[in-house]
Formats: sequence, structure tokens, C-alpha cells
Amino acid sequence: MDTLAYITWQMARDSNALGFIPKTTLKSRYLARNLYLLQRNSLGEKIGYLLHGPPKAGQALYVHQCVIRLDHRRRLHATRLVCSLIARARLNGVDALHLRCALTLEASFFWPTLGFRLHHVENGGPGRNRKIGVYTLDLATRPFPTAVLTSHALA
Repeated sequence: MDTLAYITWQMARDSNALGFIPKTTLKSRYLARNLYLLQRNSLGEKIGYLLHGPPKAGQALYVHQCVIRLDHRRRLHATRLVCSLIARARLNGVDALHLRCALTLEASFFWPTLGFRLHHVENGGPGRNRKIGVYTLDLATRPFPTAVLTSHALA
């Protein structure tokens, strides 16, 4: 399965948790500009992805979606994706990572374990009527702890 097909397939599987991104946008905004990361299992199968905004020196980088296949969660795969993103961000002089996550999702417990701080809570759209947490990881003042990769409680 090619990358576009995989991401749209995974997005459809997790549609209750994710915002919809059209295929044309995935292709032109993320894939064509290399604004994504893939996670694979030990057999080389695609099991997750992370979509992000453009990394620009002195600015924040936005995480748009981070998804790991349900049967591969809690095995550090999401943590590895975030570590890869942090490395990419630092290479480009990015100051911070920002993201939004519904507080009803299990992921809202994941982000703080990696050092992301909950800044504030917003109301989500009327369709799902849920609260959205806005999180930030400050890369300039808070180095990412590599010890999180040894924790079994993550991802």
C-alpha cells in the first residue's frame, strides 16, 4: 500500500477521533512537501503516521495528526514518531511543538508524558461537542528526555 493510500485508510479507521483531511490536501500539502513521518513495525509494515506543518527556524512546528494503528499502541511507536519529529524540528531550528487534542481521547494522557504542557482548553466544533486541549513542548528550554524511550507506559 502506498503512503497516501495507507494514511487515508488509517484516517478512515480512526475517523471518530481525527479531523478529516482530503486526499488532495494530503498529497499536495503533506506528502509532496515531506511534512509527514511514517512508523513501521519490526516486519516493516506501516503502522502509524504523523502529519506536521513546515519546520521554520525560530517558529513553532504544528503537529496536525499522530496516529498509531490500534493493535500496535502502547509499544513506544508514537513516542518514536515524536522523537523523529523533534530531531527534524531541531535540525531546522524550531523553537517549540504545538498541537491540539480532544481531552476525551486517550492521547490526551500521552502528550504530557513526553513533556508537552497543556496551555488551555478550547471548545471543539458543534458536531462532536468536545473540549480540545492545546499543548506545547518548548524545545529551547526543555530538552526532550531520552529516558522516555525506556518507559513501558508510553505510546
